[in-house]
Amino acid sequence: MRIFPFLTYSGNKSTYFYCLIFVLCSLVSDAQSDKKYLKFAKQAFEQKAYSQAVNNYKGIEALHKQDLGDLLIYFDCLVKIKKLDEAYQLSEFLQIKSKGKFPKNYYLIKGELDHLNGSFDSAIENFKQFIRLADEDDPLREIAKAKLLSCSYARRNNTWESGVGFLPFEGSVNSTGNEIKPLFSKNLNGVFYFGSASEKSIGGLRNIKGEADEHIGQFKVDMLKATRQKDGGFSTIPLSYLLNTTAHDILSGFSEDGQILFFGKGDTYDELLIYADTFEQDISKRKLKAESYNGFSGTFTRYGLPFFYSDKLILFASDQMGGFGGFDLFVSYQMEGKWSEPENLGPAINTAYNEVSPFLAKNGKVLYFSSDNPNISHGGYDIFRAVFKTHDFSWSDVQNMGKPVNSYGDDLDFCLSNNGASALLSSDRPGGKGGFDLYNMLFEDQKVEQLALLSALVFGKSFTRIETDPDGLGNLGMLRPLYYGKDLDLISSENEDYLILLAEKLRVDRTLKLILEVHSNDQNQNQTNAYLAYKVGLRVKQILENFGVFEEQIKLRSFCSFFPLAKGWDEGKETYYGARVNNRIDMHLWSMNDDTVLEGYQWPNLDSVSRDPAFDKLAEMLTGMSYAVEVFKSSENIQDPILYRYKPMIINSSSTKGAISYQLGLFKNIGQARTLYNSLSVLGYEGLRISVFFNGYELEGEELELFKSRFPGISWP
Repeated sequence: MRIFPFLTYSGNKSTYFYCLIFVLCSLVSDAQSDKKYLKFAKQAFEQKAYSQAVNNYKGIEALHKQDLGDLLIYFDCLVKIKKLDEAYQLSEFLQIKSKGKFPKNYYLIKGELDHLNGSFDSAIENFKQFIRLADEDDPLREIAKAKLLSCSYARRNNTWESGVGFLPFEGSVNSTGNEIKPLFSKNLNGVFYFGSASEKSIGGLRNIKGEADEHIGQFKVDMLKATRQKDGGFSTIPLSYLLNTTAHDILSGFSEDGQILFFGKGDTYDELLIYADTFEQDISKRKLKAESYNGFSGTFTRYGLPFFYSDKLILFASDQMGGFGGFDLFVSYQMEGKWSEPENLGPAINTAYNEVSPFLAKNGKVLYFSSDNPNISHGGYDIFRAVFKTHDFSWSDVQNMGKPVNSYGDDLDFCLSNNGASALLSSDRPGGKGGFDLYNMLFEDQKVEQLALLSALVFGKSFTRIETDPDGLGNLGMLRPLYYGKDLDLISSENEDYLILLAEKLRVDRTLKLILEVHSNDQNQNQTNAYLAYKVGLRVKQILENFGVFEEQIKLRSFCSFFPLAKGWDEGKETYYGARVNNRIDMHLWSMNDDTVLEGYQWPNLDSVSRDPAFDKLAEMLTGMSYAVEVFKSSENIQDPILYRYKPMIINSSSTKGAISYQLGLFKNIGQARTLYNSLSVLGYEGLRISVFFNGYELEGEELELFKSRFPGISWP
C-alpha cells in the first residue's frame, strides 16, 4: 500500500499544475494496475493456482481498498498454501474492515486456519458458526461438517507416536514449489527419485492450455534423482531432457527388476497417460522420447497413478469406476499376458470419501494409503495402514499412522525404504518451504513387512512366475528339504518356487497337513539354539501363510541338533556335511486317513561314514505312535533349567494362537512318558501334558478323540 504525502505550494502556478497532473496520472496508472492484478488473482484462484493468486494479490498497491469478497479470496488462498502468519494478519484487517459483521465464508476459512495452527477449540467454533449461517442446500455446508469432524479427531489424538521421528531434508531437495511422489531406487542404496514443480522446471510457468503465462501459470512437475552425499545431505539432478517436458512428468513406479521406469505425463494433474523408459545411459542408444506403456490404457490423476507392486500387479485410485464414493482403490492382476478387470478393494478400505496413493509392502499383505475420511483424519489426507489376513481373506481395521507421519495438512505418497527402516512422504503441512515438501520418516522398529520377497499371493489371488497345476497335484513332485546356511539365506528363488507349488497343493486340499521339522548343526544342544532353529522354521511357516495356507494346516517342530543326519563335528571342528546337510527343514505331508500323500523323499546323498545313526533313531521314533511331555506352553522364550536336564528337548508349534510348546523326551512307549511326567510333577512343575504323535504329527482336540475311537486298544493319556 503506497502513501502519498500532502503537496505544498512553492513556486509558480505552472509548476504546481504539472506536479498535480503527474500525481493524478500515477494514481490512474496504479488503479489500472490494481485491476489487472486483481483479475489475474481471481483467474488463478479459479484454476486452483493458489500461490500465483497470492503473488498477484501482493502486486495490488491499494489492497486495503479492495472489496471484502476479494479479500476473502486472498484470505482463502493464504490458508490453502499454509502461509499462516500472513493469513492471521489479514484476518485481523478483515475484522476491522467488516466491523465484526463477517460474511459466512469467513468462518469456514478462519476455522481451517485455526485447525492448521492447532487451535482446535477456536476452529470448531468457527466451523459451527458457518454451519449455523449457511443455507441447508449450500454445498459448502457438508464440507464444513467434514472439517469439523476432522478437527475433533485431531483434538482427541493430539500426541506423537513413540518410535517415529523425521529427518528434514537439507539443501536441494525441497523448494518453494511442490515436491511430490518420491520413490526409492530398487537397486541403488542412498538413491531416491521424486517429482518437483519449481522455478527450475522445464517450460517455466504455464497455464491450463500449456501456454507460457507468468501471471496465472504454474510450474509443471519434472522428475529428479536424489543421491545421498558423504555428509548425509542429498544432491539432486533432473532426469534426462528426453523424459522431462513442458507437461507434467510424474513418477509412478519401477519394473520388478528396477530396470524400467513408469511415469505419468499430461498437461493437467487430472489426465496423465503412463509411459515407460529403460534408463539407458548411452544417449546415442536412447529413443527420442519415451514410449507409451502398452500394459493398460486410460488416464490417471496425480493421486491415482498406479503403484507397481510387481510386473504382474498394480494398485491405483479412480473415481470413474463406481464404488463407495469419491476415489476408491483398485487392484489389477496380469493373467496370461493381459491385465484383469480392476477389482475394488472393498468397504473395509474404501469409504464414501477419497482413498488414494496406495503402497503395498513386499510381503503382499500390508497396505499403506491416504484418505481424507474426516472421521479418522487429523486434517485433509492422512496416511493409513491395513493388513490383509490370509487365513480368512479379510482386512484388519484401518489404522491412522498418527503424528508425526500425519499432520493437519495433506499427507500423501507414502513409500517404505527397501529395508523398512524409513519412509518418504509428501506433505503440505505448515512449516515447509512451500507447497508440498518431502519428509523422511525414521522408524525405531523396522517395518518387517518390507523385509520379505515379493509375494506370489496377494489379496487371495495367486500369480506366479512358474507354471502351476490347477489341481495342485502334478508339478510338486517329490518333497525335499529346505537347506539354510549360517546367514539364514533360506528363501532362494528356487525355494520360493517350490513353496508356491507346495502352498497350491495345501490350498486345493484343506484337509492336508504339513509338518516342518527343523534341524541344525549347533554344537551345543540347548534351549537357546533350539529356539533359534524354531524361528528359522517359523519364517517358512509365515511365507506359506502369505501364499494362502491356513495356519492350522502347518505343524512346526525344532529338533535343534539332537538328531543330526550327518556327523556334524570332528574334534571340535565343523564337518563339511554337517554344515551343509544338518542345517535344513524337512517337510512332510500328512492326512487323517493315513493315505500316502506323496511317495518318496529327496534325502541328501551321504556315505555310511558321514551318516550319523542318531537320525535313524529319530526316524524310528516318528513312525507310528510316539509320546513326549509338554512342560511349558508360552509365547515367550523359556529359560527354565529343567529344559537342559532331560533330553531331547523339542520346541513345537501349538494350537493355541501365539504360543509354542516346550516338550521333553521322545518315547515309543507311553509308560516311559508317564514316568517322566510323574518325575516332573514331584519336582513341582504344573500344567504338564503328555503329547501324542502319529507319524510325527501331534494329535490334539478332535483329531486326538478320533484316533482314540479308531484304536481303543491303545493306552491313551
